[in-house]
Amino acid sequence: METVGAIRANALATTNTISNIQNDSLSDDPNLNTEVSVLNKVNATNVLALQNAQDTNKLLVAVLEQQTILAKHLRDAEASAANADIERRLKSFNFNQQLTAGIGANLNGYRLP
Repeated sequence: METVGAIRANALATTNTISNIQNDSLSDDPNLNTEVSVLNKVNATNVLALQNAQDTNKLLVAVLEQQTILAKHLRDAEASAANADIERRLKSFNFNQQLTAGIGANLNGYRLP
């Protein structure tokens, strides 16, 4: 969320910078169209592109981190469920033996009064 907030906070400045570069590039003012001025605009545009690429990478990393956390939570829940099932299966045989031990002999030995 911090990354998204920072990118949104810089969005207006980025938009203004792009607008300024565009206005300067389309200007008829000879001072804005000298070789040095044009090269400065090219450099500024490249720096802006690098900043945007960096912001994109930050967003991708944030998404990856969220997906990793969600995957770990899902894996932990599935592992917990599997462990509970294994525990139940291991104990169920002994529990069934305790419940049914001797029931056959008791039924065979039962006589109606």
